[in-house]
Parts: sequence; C-alpha cells; structure tokens
Amino acid sequence: MKRPSGNLWIGLVADVGHLDDGGFNQYTYQGALKAARERGVELEAAQSRSAVEYEDNIRRLAERGCPLIITIGSVRGA
Repeated sequence: MKRPSGNLWIGLVADVGHLDDGGFNQYTYQGALKAARERGVELEAAQSRSAVEYEDNIRRLAERGCPLIITIGSVRGA
C-alpha cells in the first residue's frame, strides 16, 4: 500500500470479502468514499482475504501514520 499523495487521508479496512459484496463492506466503503469526497480527504481502502490479512492491513496503515482507520467487521471484538 502506498500512502495517498494528499495531506489529509483516512484508511478503511474491509472485513473478509469484497468492497462490492452488497453488505457491510460495500455500504461502509460507499459512505466513507462519499464523506471523503465531500471533505476533500483521500481514502485508502484495503480488502482482506483472511483474519490475519485484516490485522496486517490495520497494522500497515497505522505504521504509515494513518490518522484515522475505519474497520469493518461484525466479529472483530474490540
């Protein structure tokens, strides 16, 4: 993942599945995209193929200094 070029950016990590799954991933992604466009913020979205990759995606964004990471998933305890 490359950091978006703009100054202000947010990350989104989808649960296992796709961003166009017709469920939580898709609707959260669409809402985040809309909000990012309205606010002039860049959005970097990562899809996850497994629980391990989900955690890795969050870690990578955090290590790159992402100021806000939106996570999607109903079984990912806090």
